Amino acid sequence: MNSVSMTERLRPWFTVVLLVLFAVLTVLAVVFYRERLLVDSGYYLMRMINSGWPWVEHQRYILVLSQFLPWLGTMAELPVKEVLLLYSLNHILFPFAVFCIALFRYRQPMAGVVLLMLQTGGLTTGFFVPMFELYYAATLLVLFCLIAFVPGRVKNLPVLLVAAFLILTSHPAAIVLLTLVMVIHILKNRRGNQTFYLLMSGLVLVVAVLKLSGASSYESEKIAWMTESLLNGTFNLQWFMQRAVYMFQQYALILILMPITWVMLIMERKPVEVALYAGIFLIVFLLSALNTNTPDHSRYNEQVWFPVVVLTVLPWLISVEPRNFLRAGVVLTLAFMLFFGYRTLLIVKEGNRYAERRKTIEQLNEAAYRDGGQHFVVDEALVLPDGIPGFNWSLPIESMLLSAQNGPASTLTVCTTVDYFYEGIHRRLDGDSYLFRRFETEYYRNLNPAYFLLQPGLYYMLEPLPDGSGYRTYPAGETLEME
Repeated sequence: MNSVSMTERLRPWFTVVLLVLFAVLTVLAVVFYRERLLVDSGYYLMRMINSGWPWVEHQRYILVLSQFLPWLGTMAELPVKEVLLLYSLNHILFPFAVFCIALFRYRQPMAGVVLLMLQTGGLTTGFFVPMFELYYAATLLVLFCLIAFVPGRVKNLPVLLVAAFLILTSHPAAIVLLTLVMVIHILKNRRGNQTFYLLMSGLVLVVAVLKLSGASSYESEKIAWMTESLLNGTFNLQWFMQRAVYMFQQYALILILMPITWVMLIMERKPVEVALYAGIFLIVFLLSALNTNTPDHSRYNEQVWFPVVVLTVLPWLISVEPRNFLRAGVVLTLAFMLFFGYRTLLIVKEGNRYAERRKTIEQLNEAAYRDGGQHFVVDEALVLPDGIPGFNWSLPIESMLLSAQNGPASTLTVCTTVDYFYEGIHRRLDGDSYLFRRFETEYYRNLNPAYFLLQPGLYYMLEPLPDGSGYRTYPAGETLEME
C-alpha cells in the first residue's frame, strides 16, 4: 500500500481523535471559565470591557485576537457571565479554527497534533492565563507555516505578511521562532520566492524601527534589568545551571521528544535543519534563562519557557516527512493520546486548586455584599486556605468581574492589604478613583456602566471573626498601615 492510500485510510479516524481532543479542551474552557481570569488575563478583559475596544499594550497587536469573541459579546451587550464564557472559549476556538483550515484547506492533520501540543505540552497554571501573546503567536505561526510551505511559489502574500507582523510584534521569542521558520523555508523553497523574502525582510526592518522607537516602559525596564544583572555578574555558570535543572525537571517529556525528532531528521538526511534547530534551542534556552528570576515553577516561568515546546513540535509540521509518522501511525497516535491525557489531568488538578481560590473570592464578595459596601480590603493570610494559590495582584479585577455576574449594581471590589498599601497607593484614592490593581488606580468615570456600577466610597477592612461565624468590617484608612 502506498503512502497516499495509507494517508487516506488513516485520516478519518485520526481526524476524529483530534476533534475529540479539541472537544476535551473546549469542555475545560467552559468548566474553568471563571478561573481563567488570573493576572494579565483578567486585566486585558477588564480594559477591553471598559474601553469598548480590544486593548493592546507594548505594541503587541496580536492581543486583539485574544479578545475578539468577548469584544463581540460586549458589542451585543451580553451579560458579564456570557462575556466571561466567550473569553475563555476564544482561547481554544482560535487554535481550533487554525486546525480546521489545516484540515480542510491544506489537508494537514498533523497541524492538529502540533496545536494540541501547544495547548497542553508545557502548560498547567498557564492554562489559566490563556491570553499570553506568545501562545497566540505560536498558533498563528502554525497557520503561517501551512500557507508558506505549500510546494512551489508562495501565495496569499497579504495574509502571510499580516500574520508575520502580528507574530513579530507579539514577543521577542516569537522573532527567533519566525526567523527559524524563514531559514527552513529558504532551504526548501528558495526558487521563485525572492519577492516573498524581500517583503519579509522589509517587514522585519519596519517592526525593528517600530519597536526601537516606541518601546514601552515595561520593555525598557526589563532590558535595563538584564543589562544591570549582566554587568553585576549575576548571570554566571551556577545561575545558568539552576535554570537548566529547572528546564529538565519541568519539561522532561518534551525534551525527550526533541532529540527523537532530530534523529528522525538525521535519518532523512537533513543535518543542516538539525543544526539549525539545535542552534535555535541554545538561543531559546538563553533567552528563557535570562527571563527566569527564580527557578521555581510558576505561571510566569511557564510563559518564559513556552518556546521550548514550540521548538519541539514545530519540526513535525515543516521538517519531518509525513511518511515517517505514517509508518507508526497507530502507535504514535496512542502515545500522543496518553501524553495529552496526562497533561490534561495536570491541568484539571491545577484547575481544581484555582477553583478553590475562585470560590474564596466569591465568598468574600458575598460577605462584602451583605455588608452593603463596595470597597473592601482583606488580609490574604487570614482568608485564604492553605494549599490554595495566592490572590496575586489581580484580586481587585477578578472580584469586580465575578461580582458583576449578578448585575452591574452588584459590582464590588476586594483587594489585599498588600495591594492597598503598596507604595502608599491608598493615598491616591481621593474619591475620584478606585484601586484597579496593586500598582494602579483608575477613575470611576472610566468604568463601563453597562457592566460595572461602582460608586465612590471608602475602603473597609473585611476581617473574619475568630469563631468563623462571619466577618467584621471597619474603615481601612491609615490605622492598618500603622499596625
